[in-house]
Amino acid sequence: MRYKLLGRSGLCVSEVCLGTMMMSTESPSSAGPEESRRILEAFADRGGNYFDTANEVYSGGSASGFWGSSSPPSAIATS
Repeated sequence: MRYKLLGRSGLCVSEVCLGTMMMSTESPSSAGPEESRRILEAFADRGGNYFDTANEVYSGGSASGFWGSSSPPSAIATS
């Protein structure tokens, strides 16, 4: 994984961001908790640390809630 500095913060973020919009139970087409956890772990295992948590705009905020309970400790999240 390649990284970029986040402005002048000194934080290094992965060049690839994983969106979590479909990580909820709000829609039949959404990834459920088990599949979402596998996706998050695979991304983090490959060095990803930049996540778009989709806040409350998508899935009524349930993606953000799930992500918060499953996120890697060194993750950087945006909403």
